[in-house]
Amino acid sequence: MRNQRKTNPTRALKKSIRIICEGETEQNYLSSMRVDRFKEKRIKIQPELPRKTGWNGLLDMVERILDDSSNSNVITVFCVIDMDTILSQNQMDRYDSKKSMLQKRAAKKAIPLFFIESMPCIEFWFLLHFIDTDRYHPNYESIEPKIKEYIPSYSKKKEFTRTIFSQLKQHSSTAISRSIQINSKERLEREKYSFTKMNELISRIDEFTE
Repeated sequence: MRNQRKTNPTRALKKSIRIICEGETEQNYLSSMRVDRFKEKRIKIQPELPRKTGWNGLLDMVERILDDSSNSNVITVFCVIDMDTILSQNQMDRYDSKKSMLQKRAAKKAIPLFFIESMPCIEFWFLLHFIDTDRYHPNYESIEPKIKEYIPSYSKKKEFTRTIFSQLKQHSSTAISRSIQINSKERLEREKYSFTKMNELISRIDEFTE
């Protein structure tokens, strides 16, 4: 009698970290980091883009992930978001309200949810690899010339952003330290400054064990 191969219908899904990105710059940077810094992690790390653009589309995708019962293998969700457009469009109250709602929903489902905010944008994180600063930049256009002082060929084109991690990775520890200092600094009420929480995303994934 021929032996039949046994199957395991209850085979566990691989644990997954979902990273919802504002745009291709963030997605390409984090995808490169995944296959380099996080290559030994036996966890599925997914940098992905929302179906709809803008901060609303970003948070809508987070909501869908939290509500989808098939995502039982998701152990953490990161939402990587630029703050410049939200502020320039006076949308902070709406953003904070939806963010709070999602945090409560994630807590009920026991799924850690982290909002990785950058002001004005992810390029400030890149800049911290070269200089220690929290100078206020209201938007990408204001920080672009500063980035190009250190990376003259900097561009948001896909061909370039796929290489940005490799250009910066030797200075990652410095950028993390600078970001932590900026975020822990005591501030005046309504003080305007640039910041990023990318250090939090990297540190938390670094700490994941199997």
